[in-house]
Amino acid sequence: MREAEKLLEEMRDKNVERDVVAYNTIIGGFCKIGDIGRVYKDMIRKTFRPESSTIEALIGGLCDKRRISEAMEILRVGVEKFSLSPTKNSYMFLIKGLCEDGNMEEALKVQAEWWGKGLSLVWRYIMPLLMDIWNKEMVKWRKF
Repeated sequence: MREAEKLLEEMRDKNVERDVVAYNTIIGGFCKIGDIGRVYKDMIRKTFRPESSTIEALIGGLCDKRRISEAMEILRVGVEKFSLSPTKNSYMFLIKGLCEDGNMEEALKVQAEWWGKGLSLVWRYIMPLLMDIWNKEMVKWRKF
């Protein structure tokens, strides 16, 4: 990734315009090493308008690193500031991450938002968590 940083600096020094493809590629690489915010902040400082695919890459990278609240913030900024429509994958990354963190209530809210936009449900992430919660409740009841 050191090479990607050098490339960014070189592009900046030579006043080479960076487009969404360049940013998305570099963001994808940074997501793999967990250093997500720096490139995104550079992109926004340049008053560059991200696309839904940019937001998807950021959300996916943040969720992979279990940085769910940051991913939710990226989604919010993408929708409110840039009027972007989140992709199906953006929602899937968030729902999966929220479920893995045990945040069922928020996962169901995101699921409801997704469903309200006419997208299909992602039960494969939610059902195991629901079953786990149900099983824990059953154990409590059996103790009486």
